[in-house]
Amino acid sequence: MIKVCRQDLGVAEFFGIPSTIRQEDGSRDTFEQVFQGIDDNDDRMISFEELRGWQRARRRSGVGVNAPGSGTSAPSAALGAAAPAAATGHDAAPVTQCAIAAAPEVVESHADILRADIEREMLERRKEFQSMKSEFQEFVHTQVLEMVAEAKDQLASGVKAAQDECRTVGTQLQGLQTQLSELKVSQEELVRKVQEERA
Repeated sequence: MIKVCRQDLGVAEFFGIPSTIRQEDGSRDTFEQVFQGIDDNDDRMISFEELRGWQRARRRSGVGVNAPGSGTSAPSAALGAAAPAAATGHDAAPVTQCAIAAAPEVVESHADILRADIEREMLERRKEFQSMKSEFQEFVHTQVLEMVAEAKDQLASGVKAAQDECRTVGTQLQGLQTQLSELKVSQEELVRKVQEERA
């Protein structure tokens, strides 16, 4: 709200607050009073429904834009644009009344601008979130692929080591079998010689 009042003098004049809010000159207190009058549920935020309800309540109570805390003694440029130009003197009052009658439309127009700004900012935040989400998903996907590749390499290395060990054990078993065969032949030869000597 402070940002909009700073950007559009007509909005600041309509709400009866300076375009630049400062603590030291008391304008902050005036702003807080107006803000709290609009903020029904005291959540420190003004919704479009609260702003519209506040304006309708002002219309029902007959409060104009130049009431204390609601506007200034002169209608804003935005309000004046809603009514045709008039001469000074006795013709000046109808112009003010036209501007006051056009106040709800001006408020709703500014409320639409506020809502559009909020929706645009939310859309930008949503895009940023989607971008961060995509980057995070890509990062996780890359990390998973790297972990899978590393696990495959470790598994392949382990399988190769096991195969080498199996081949080594197989070679050792072959050597033992050869030695057993040689021992068996030697044993048979020894038995044959013993039998010949006994004969």
